[in-house]
Amino acid sequence: MEDSRHGFRVEEIAAMYNAPVRTFYRRMKDMDISVRGKYSNITLDSLEQKITDISAENNRVGEKIIRARLQGQGDLVQRSRNIQAIQNTVGPRPRPPRLTRREYSSRAALSVWHGDGLHTFIDYGIIIFGWVDGHSHAVMNMEAKTNNRASTALEVFLTAVSYYGCPSRVRTDHGGENIEVGRFMIEVRGPNRGSFLTGKSTRNTRIERMLVDVKKDATHPVKLLFQELQSSGLLDVGDETDIYCLQVVFIPLLQIILNEMMVAWNCHSMRTAKGTSPNKQFFQSLFKLQQQGREFTELKQDIEMPIGFVVEDVLRENQVHVPEIDIPGLSDAQRERIYRRYSVPSDSTSNRLEIARTNYLRARRFIRFCLAAEGN
Repeated sequence: MEDSRHGFRVEEIAAMYNAPVRTFYRRMKDMDISVRGKYSNITLDSLEQKITDISAENNRVGEKIIRARLQGQGDLVQRSRNIQAIQNTVGPRPRPPRLTRREYSSRAALSVWHGDGLHTFIDYGIIIFGWVDGHSHAVMNMEAKTNNRASTALEVFLTAVSYYGCPSRVRTDHGGENIEVGRFMIEVRGPNRGSFLTGKSTRNTRIERMLVDVKKDATHPVKLLFQELQSSGLLDVGDETDIYCLQVVFIPLLQIILNEMMVAWNCHSMRTAKGTSPNKQFFQSLFKLQQQGREFTELKQDIEMPIGFVVEDVLRENQVHVPEIDIPGLSDAQRERIYRRYSVPSDSTSNRLEIARTNYLRARRFIRFCLAAEGN
């Protein structure tokens, strides 16, 4: 029943597998599978504690994202229970104003992906790369990196391709960091067909709008913490040691926060899609293409990698985050100690930012001590 966790009803799952609905229900009964059984039996007290932890880190998140975050943690909860727990803990969530959006049209998932970078942390040497599927709104991948190179943008893109498949087309802005992605798409999908589209940000609204939500629902508390460190004189953006420590400690945590945001977003129900989730839209649209029995580019995934592109090598390049900044006088053993002690994020949701802040200050103090000892 994994498909049901993407929001599919039993009737829709039976149709996907070309099975009569009554037969499907009978097989479910034989295997002791219940639709109600997919919901978590978490107690109200535990549910309220989880919601408190989620809201404590970022009080901007709404009811749908809270429920999706819980689902991402393995607790699929009925909406009525979720609303009750929210009202008991953090109170009613503010409703954002409804916007009149430009109509967007694409054939199915994998028809067009939209990519861009978020530069809200550029002063700290951190770039967030993101890719969104145009048809389903699903986030394909989002990663925090320490540079804006074309090879890094390609790495983030190929990670998404290895998981979801290769899109028919991609759309980006005119940034030079997208050159390698464009070369890949033209090699794989062919030239003179719009495999790689570039243009103004107004033509790339899917990812532009997503990055607004990323700042609101994911990275905002981290940005506030960085600003607090600066105003307290504990972070100097012109000091490479401070930026090095910041990247070592916070990029792994930022990635966890982005991963949680991606899972929650892809599971949440969308008003503009009749209450379906991006995950459901993604898989349902591809299933409809398969039913038509025609050769669509979106379904052609037996692609040959161009010469010079080895997916495994590109993805292996930056499995362990290494800051671009080099601190002369710091030994390999000292670097290893910094990573081992300070770059592992806390498992706790409620106070992980405060723990990361403490680790940053400890790493900063340790490096200054090592450099002072080296100077003497």
